[in-house]
Amino acid sequence: MYRDWNSAKVPTKNWYDVLFYESEREFIEIAHYEQSHAIRYGGSGTSNIVMLGVLLVAMLPDNRIVYTQTHFESLIDETKAQYNLFVLSLDDFEKSTITHRFDPVKITETVRKPSKRLAEFDPINYQNRVKVSEKRASIYKERVYKSPLQRIMTDNNYIFAFTFQKNAKEELFTDVFDANTGNYLCSAFFPFFPNVIKNGYVYRITTNEDGFPVVEKYKITPAVYGK
Repeated sequence: MYRDWNSAKVPTKNWYDVLFYESEREFIEIAHYEQSHAIRYGGSGTSNIVMLGVLLVAMLPDNRIVYTQTHFESLIDETKAQYNLFVLSLDDFEKSTITHRFDPVKITETVRKPSKRLAEFDPINYQNRVKVSEKRASIYKERVYKSPLQRIMTDNNYIFAFTFQKNAKEELFTDVFDANTGNYLCSAFFPFFPNVIKNGYVYRITTNEDGFPVVEKYKITPAVYGK
């Protein structure tokens, strides 16, 4: 992912998220999106709010990737809500599209309001933080729903698309697809975001009581893979 950092010098310019592939001789542009909610928070960066739309990408076998921009590649209207995932070969740039319906999640009023506790967290940059918070609140007012996805991960040829839906246990509603066929397989609840999903297992890095890293390993039910 590449960001046009030079635009930080000219506040009137737009910000973009661009996905490049570095071949042996050149950089090839794969995707190019204007940021759907650029909020400048300093001289050289923006606040990227996942629920308002971001560029997501993950690797697949056979020199392929899956990617999406969760604001521009989604649709919510009175009859349906759906998002697109793109599976792209980096060998011949053949691209296929997976389109899937989802249940939109509303942005809560608590999130929409500017933070009143900024001075406690950052008293030195308080005024700048207030402006960022007010700008963020104004963008929230333009949106009713969160973007459909907050993360995508892969396990061999399987794509895991983590939505903003949660159950009563705060588990993450996740759509699973076969990247080879483009078929939707099922949806499952994950109790947390994995660090890695590999060969049917979920790995999470935590710390023990002494503060040392611990790798936890959990087996995914084969039914999630359509088996």
